[in-house]
Amino acid sequence: PPAPIPWSAPPPPQPAEAPPPIPSSPFAVPSLAPGLAPSLATVRLQEHYATPDGGYRHLDIWLEGVRDGALAWPRLRFKLAQRGEGPVLEFRSRADWPVMFTAWPGAEADDWGPYLLVREADLAGEFLAALPQDRDRRMLAALVLLLPVAVRQAAREAPAAAAESGLWMDGAERLAAALRQAAGTSLDI
Repeated sequence: PPAPIPWSAPPPPQPAEAPPPIPSSPFAVPSLAPGLAPSLATVRLQEHYATPDGGYRHLDIWLEGVRDGALAWPRLRFKLAQRGEGPVLEFRSRADWPVMFTAWPGAEADDWGPYLLVREADLAGEFLAALPQDRDRRMLAALVLLLPVAVRQAAREAPAAAAESGLWMDGAERLAAALRQAAGTSLDI
């Protein structure tokens, strides 16, 4: 006679994870519901740079373990730059940067490759809604909402950046406030 087939009970049912809320407008950030604010595990300062005349400076920052509801990004990288026109986020499409967008949204390039600049007015306007993928919109919104926390920590890693912490925090807060205004919320992280 054939040997009996071993049987084991199926695993117990697991509670289903609630889907993220559906945005009510193109500017709504799904994770703005209470308890679902974006989070991150680690902040690393790659570089603090300033031109000799001080007209341009940036913090090159890595974020690790970013989560927004059910979405997660293992690594994100950006530069928070201070220029004459105010704070700017810079993203690069390069082999030494993580792929952050499903389709690269920038059209500009320089000697270091394609780049994307996101300004305060872009975040207060329709830039976020113009990104074709929800995952990209949520990644950028999470990154911007986490800016004050990330910049505070990154600025501590370099004495020159720490000495300018007011400048960096002002830029981070301005960008986050522009996004909050567009999303219609005053969420504090």
